[in-house]
Amino acid sequence: MGCCYSSEVRGKMPLKRRPNCGICNTAKIERRGRLICQTCARRHTRARNARIGPQPSTPESRAVKTKYRNKVRPTGLTNGKVSALKKLYGISEALYLKMRQKHRDQCGICGGNIAQDCVVDHNHKTGSVRGLLCRSCNFGIGLFCDDPNKLREAAAYIERNGRRK
Repeated sequence: MGCCYSSEVRGKMPLKRRPNCGICNTAKIERRGRLICQTCARRHTRARNARIGPQPSTPESRAVKTKYRNKVRPTGLTNGKVSALKKLYGISEALYLKMRQKHRDQCGICGGNIAQDCVVDHNHKTGSVRGLLCRSCNFGIGLFCDDPNKLREAAAYIERNGRRK
């Protein structure tokens, strides 16, 4: 029985059908929130650079972007964290704060304090958010491929063989 990340399980998962490009009929990929094929993206970039010149990334422009991402909001979250919550899990800053308040800044599994290092736990198959966990518990669930049977077997193994002292 393989892990959820093994090739035997991945092979059984249905692949999302990507739409094809209307110009060259190749599979599109997501770039900066848009679906565009790689060939047409390159063609578009070359045409834009020919019109207005290439847009250099300078240390100053990178510093401005980093400063904005790391700016702390009144809620205590950074702009980067809020953006990631919306992009990865589809939840707003307000919903995230309500979830933290509901959990009372405690991990949903071990009860540890998650005020500083909180992770959004979600179902990888459906994408639905399950709750908030500490990083260690979320990592442990991930290593067991979100399989309750494997977690029960691991708990039984620990109980059978005792804990190390």
